[in-house]
Amino acid sequence: MEHKQSSTVDKFEKFTWKVDNFSCLNTVEVCSQPFVLGGYPWRISLFPRGNKLIKEDDNLSIYLEAMQNANMSEGWSRDVKFKLFVFSQLNTNMTISKESNHKFNASEDSWGFESLMTLADLHDPNKGFIVKDACIVGVEVFVCWSSQEKPMNQAASLTFGSQTSKGWRYGA
Repeated sequence: MEHKQSSTVDKFEKFTWKVDNFSCLNTVEVCSQPFVLGGYPWRISLFPRGNKLIKEDDNLSIYLEAMQNANMSEGWSRDVKFKLFVFSQLNTNMTISKESNHKFNASEDSWGFESLMTLADLHDPNKGFIVKDACIVGVEVFVCWSSQEKPMNQAASLTFGSQTSKGWRYGA
């Protein structure tokens, strides 16, 4: 009798964020509106001129943040595979992405990349990352498991307590 091994395919869910008026951003950090992927709330945090909170840098920094909500108990955690993108609007083959695995929890609720790409490449008009003063970033998320937290319905109202940046970020 032949034994067939079943294979599982990770189901990644996607979110895309168009950042308009990119050249006019006069802030160190800009964050997307909260969104739900894999049953849990997130947001993207972008440092359009690099994350100078960590070090002097001339790279675009981007992070995935786990949003805190009423479904979370003390000791919550999410083990997640994710990929962050900056899309080339001229040539999809030039889209930049990096992926990571991370266990998000109350003490490490943000993870990403200090150096997703250089600011020179980001602003190069021939590469198409900023077109008509808009930059498009995105994330794919697969939640491997979660504890002390109930998944949310995609259509659920996203109401969160105040969550502010800690002034630093973990990441690669």
